[in-house]
Amino acid sequence: MAMALLVAVVASMNAIVNFVNSQTAAVGQLASVGDRYLVLSKSGCLSDSQLSWETADLVKSFDEVKGVFPQKVVDGVVHAGSGVYAVTLRGVENVSAYLKAERAYVNGTVAVGLSEANLGVLLCGICSVNLHESVNVTLGDVRLNIKVVGITQTQTQLDSELIVPIETANYLAGSDSLSFVEFTFNERVDRQVALSCLSVLLPQNVEVVKVQQTGLFLAESIGETLGFLAVWSLLVYVVVAAASYVVSTRLIVDCEYELVTLQAIGAKRQRVFTMVFTYTLVTALAGAFLGLALGIAGAQVASSVLRWVWQGVQVVPFLELNQVGQILALSILFSTLGCVYPAFKSTQRRL
Repeated sequence: MAMALLVAVVASMNAIVNFVNSQTAAVGQLASVGDRYLVLSKSGCLSDSQLSWETADLVKSFDEVKGVFPQKVVDGVVHAGSGVYAVTLRGVENVSAYLKAERAYVNGTVAVGLSEANLGVLLCGICSVNLHESVNVTLGDVRLNIKVVGITQTQTQLDSELIVPIETANYLAGSDSLSFVEFTFNERVDRQVALSCLSVLLPQNVEVVKVQQTGLFLAESIGETLGFLAVWSLLVYVVVAAASYVVSTRLIVDCEYELVTLQAIGAKRQRVFTMVFTYTLVTALAGAFLGLALGIAGAQVASSVLRWVWQGVQVVPFLELNQVGQILALSILFSTLGCVYPAFKSTQRRL
């Protein structure tokens, strides 16, 4: 049973890491965000940033920029059907122009009114919401019934967000401040010079930051995760070998009388070795299959409990077919290595 639990640890960790890596890889394949810049307050993080509309007007008046979109981003809750889902709500001054700049495909129309919204295609799948259905959006004590007039697909983070006119975001948040202003520079502009001029024009309590690419970072994160998993799995397999050694030694001690009897009636040392080795191998094989089943089932049960406790959390652990074979093979291999010495030692002494 101990061996089965050790294999279950490896199987469940592989299943969870597979899900995390699949989600990370999906994010890494999102469309490039291009050379975009954000104007935000020097608050330390984007969620705490607050700008005035005067700052947005200053950015708009700067001749070297284009595609200026004042935005307000807040965290809200969507009540759809019987589920409650945490969402990121993005309010944009001109939703139509913003989605056009994002090269978004819109199934339906663009949100223009206070009670209209565009849902990202991923968010629609998570919340099980269809086009022209209504959802309740809650932010603090404020609740608003919003109709989904369009489903957007951009291959960016917008696919998992709720996009509304900025008036809707202001109504839910209870304030008309902005989170940031997004813009790009015109072509054939010396961006370093233009950036310096814009920084002088803006108030001292704001800063301009460039939106960074995340592909390389995510690839490195996946590599580090897989490296950690490999080291952890190796340690577990070493413990599996130790458990196999203990099982083999215990077998020899418990069956001492039977082994003596076999030798007394003429059993060869090779036969004794084969018996001990076969018993340990069968135990390892049974433990590997049982541990594999326990690991997968345990990960699935844990993910179901997590979805039940925290609505909107979607964790789907899984194992690839080659990983199943690898776990079984390594478990049996290390179990075999652990039982070889006790089995050999049992043939070198007269019981």
